[in-house]
Amino acid sequence: MEKLAQQRAQLGGQSSITQDPNQQREKDDLEARINELEERQFSLQELSYRYYPKSQHTDQVMPTRLGNILKNAELYPLDRYNIDAVLVWPRLYHSLPDRFIQLITEARSSLDFSLAIATLSLLFSTISGFWLMVAKAPGWLFLLCFWGGALVAWFSYRSALSNTAAYAEQVKVCFDLYRKELVKQLRLKPAITPDAEKQQWQEIRKLFYAGQAPSTWQYIDSEQKTESTQNA
Repeated sequence: MEKLAQQRAQLGGQSSITQDPNQQREKDDLEARINELEERQFSLQELSYRYYPKSQHTDQVMPTRLGNILKNAELYPLDRYNIDAVLVWPRLYHSLPDRFIQLITEARSSLDFSLAIATLSLLFSTISGFWLMVAKAPGWLFLLCFWGGALVAWFSYRSALSNTAAYAEQVKVCFDLYRKELVKQLRLKPAITPDAEKQQWQEIRKLFYAGQAPSTWQYIDSEQKTESTQNA
């Protein structure tokens, strides 16, 4: 991205120096190629954001695309905020507003339904196909049951991928918008800089796993703060 930005800046500087038609044509072609490269780079970044773990997590790559989408959502808060999603999610869930919990539940229900249909269709295709072969049923009936079930399973799995991406996105939004609400529920003051926030979540993780809290922590009594606000 930085190299592309530098090349674009150089092109801007050259346009103010010369107005030669040939050079202008070359400049336009080069700028078009830069735009194409930027679009490709954005596409790769989108794939990395939505569907696969980042390059530093090659050991976390899953064997299926669905698993990679879920793993991507699990690693997202770790990459952004140094939050252990497996540890924090059960606690964060109880800090979410009711409307957002409903969105999460609906997204997860759609995912579970698609996976259930895919699984049952695959089982039907396999079992019915095997039984029809043993029973020496007509070929058209075997094709109908076996390939029909397999086709339904495939379409259901494709639907499950879309529902998984939607569910994973909602999980990411939870950490983006409500992670500080959990910090307040723990009676801590939210950090005000990205580096300080990562350090704070590292300390919170150490508290949960090892039971060790930094001596510099100072709890904030939320009830007293609420009462003082109402009295004012």
